Amino acid sequence: MDQLGFVIETRGGFELTIDLSLSFEKMVELGNYDHVSPSVTEELFPLHGRYGDFIKVSLVDCSGLSRPDALKHIDSLNLVPADMTELLEFGHLYPDMQKQRAIVALGDQANIAPFLFWTEQFGRLLGVVNCDKKTGGILFLQQSCSSKWWFLALAK
Repeated sequence: MDQLGFVIETRGGFELTIDLSLSFEKMVELGNYDHVSPSVTEELFPLHGRYGDFIKVSLVDCSGLSRPDALKHIDSLNLVPADMTELLEFGHLYPDMQKQRAIVALGDQANIAPFLFWTEQFGRLLGVVNCDKKTGGILFLQQSCSSKWWFLALAK
């Protein structure tokens, strides 16, 4: 348990090489998703290379936590939440990970977050979840995906 009382469960050691010469559309295409939400746009989630080309990321279990609590938990591990740029590259390089749990990137917007998920019926999905403005809860994941999900995060 960390100092905030959260059970620490992370999976680390995933390496990403961010190629910012690729367009947003090309990065989405390389993920080979079966379904991409129309809300996944460069206008909402612009690409950038905030930590350079080569980064290591971790999957942090914050299942059931509100967005504010998940951000506190990620910070307590000396990590920062990933954004769409890192999520797209992660989905491209590690496509089978989203079959285990939904993977969310909290680093772009306050009330929405991109995520990866897999279902038997629809295959690999790249979507956007809404966060409840009052509670910070991640609505779609609580209501329909699974009881457990990971947040993608990287070292500060």
